Amino acid sequence: MIIINKDKNQRTETEAELKELRKRLSNLEKDNDATSEKNMYLIFDQLIKDKQLVTKSELNRYEQKMHALLQESQLKLLKWIVGTGISTIGAITAIIGLFY
Repeated sequence: MIIINKDKNQRTETEAELKELRKRLSNLEKDNDATSEKNMYLIFDQLIKDKQLVTKSELNRYEQKMHALLQESQLKLLKWIVGTGISTIGAITAIIGLFY
């Protein structure tokens, strides 16, 4: 086995270059992770808009609106039933009053 000894200057330069390359690589990996995560959110938002999907917050707002509309409709129906009942009782009383 033959061992070649390198010059100390060349060895330290190579180590410094290696450290710099490792540092650049780690920075690139961090940037890539952050960028791909941001891109992922942008792509998901675009897909939701394109396919007209509903998000959870929109679903909650829609549910609240539907609940309010249902209560309003029920109140109108109750008022109509009470009003119709009172009118019917009045009409029946008037008809009975005519015959007696």
